Amino acid sequence: MFRTRVALVALGLAVCTMSAQAQQSKESEQPRPMERFAGEVSLIGKDGVLQRLRVTLRNWGIPNQSRIEDFPEQGLRVIELRGGEAVTTIDGAEYKRAVGDFWVVPPGAKMSLVTQNDFAALQVLSIQPAAQQ
Repeated sequence: MFRTRVALVALGLAVCTMSAQAQQSKESEQPRPMERFAGEVSLIGKDGVLQRLRVTLRNWGIPNQSRIEDFPEQGLRVIELRGGEAVTTIDGAEYKRAVGDFWVVPPGAKMSLVTQNDFAALQVLSIQPAAQQ
């Protein structure tokens, strides 16, 4: 009987330790983008004026059980969910996303993202005015 209790206590401590380690690992696991392209492009607008734009294309891997309150991309964003599932909130409106979904986030709009039990793979094209020199 005593051995059984000791074994149960040891098992409980092991589970608590593993849970704490998993939590620490999760906190240190911040999503980082893989940059595919970053550069400036020049376009001539309908009014004939040359416009310079900064364009970036990044792939993001967001672990399961993650919450990003303010997605760190800026400018006009065209986003594709390439894998997994996610829930996004854009300026207060919530949307459930599935693989293959595309959406646009206007400049200045805040987007938050939540994953549940699935990793989310995003591809983000960001477009903003180029810095004036």
